[in-house]
Amino acid sequence: MLVTKSGKIIFEPLEYSKNFIKTAKLIVSDFKDKPGILYKITGVLFIHGWNIINAWIQTNNETVEDIFTVESIDPDKFYVTIEKLELIEKELKQLLEDEIHVTEYLSKFPEKTKILIDNMKPSLNTNVEFELLDLNQTLKIKLMTNDKPGLLFFITQIFFLSDLNILKFN
Repeated sequence: MLVTKSGKIIFEPLEYSKNFIKTAKLIVSDFKDKPGILYKITGVLFIHGWNIINAWIQTNNETVEDIFTVESIDPDKFYVTIEKLELIEKELKQLLEDEIHVTEYLSKFPEKTKILIDNMKPSLNTNVEFELLDLNQTLKIKLMTNDKPGLLFFITQIFFLSDLNILKFN
């Protein structure tokens, strides 16, 4: 298990394949909750080559504790150092404290941005269901589609740009 100096990011390998990590648990905590936090976290994880295969999102006392199960987009190159986790934390801090805008951050990684754009092609197997909850104050959305790198980033981006806050994600 690796933990950043601040303790805000914990990385725990779960499953190995050959000499590389196959899946891992990533805990991001103690960042102040604000609109777009999941959008920014998913963007940073995508830039660092991580595919989110499961996520549990929770807010406590205005701070987040998000637990992600991640795998590498390139499974033969999934290794993690404390320096990489510290860099991820630094980039998250910059984005979450609005020191840098997401589009400016992404522009530093044109090869990754191209992958995102290439993956924007619609899938014919997509189905979306909506259900109004809590006297029409909350909307439950069920999305069924083919998985692809950056999908969660795209979804969170749409909500962020629509001024919608994600309260819970499974």
